[in-house]
Amino acid sequence: MGWLAVLKALSAFLAEIAATVRTRRLLAAGRAEAVAQSLTEAAHALERARAAEGAVRAELDAHPDRLRDDDGFRRD
Repeated sequence: MGWLAVLKALSAFLAEIAATVRTRRLLAAGRAEAVAQSLTEAAHALERARAAEGAVRAELDAHPDRLRDDDGFRRD
């Protein structure tokens, strides 16, 4: 009966190690997915900002005599 108890304890210990490894892998995968999503959102925000800047520049190039409206924050 002693060997049976030792084998049972060893198998429970190995199962706990396997569960811990599985949990850590899932957490790492979740972190990687969150980082990837964050970087994708940042890239899309940069693309939108660059497109908006291009539109403003195109408008200024099309009408160079027109100035931007004074928004009250200019430091001339």
